[in-house]
Amino acid sequence: MSELDNQEKEIVRIEYDLVFGTKETYRNLTSDWEYTIMVFADDGVKDIDLKVYEYDDLLEQWTLVKEDNAAESYATLTLQPTVTAQYKIEVIVYEFFEGYTAARYGLLIYHD
Repeated sequence: MSELDNQEKEIVRIEYDLVFGTKETYRNLTSDWEYTIMVFADDGVKDIDLKVYEYDDLLEQWTLVKEDNAAESYATLTLQPTVTAQYKIEVIVYEFFEGYTAARYGLLIYHD
């Protein structure tokens, strides 16, 4: 957190919870900022990913706008929203290490 503060980044959301497969969180994001979204997991996770969806009021559905598919125990993506709207951020554990079925994860959303 201190490093982000030193870089003059503004943290707009911090979340720490358990994940058993998929976890969703929601956040209003504005087109005025480029956001960085990071997720990391404990030692039980081999592969965790992020997907970000924008809510379309007209169609009344979520549309995928960005995803991270790296096979790591962390994921990072940047997003410059085209519109100010509500976004769904999906944290997905694609693979646990043997013997694990749940993990702790941390999620950070910040901008300049």
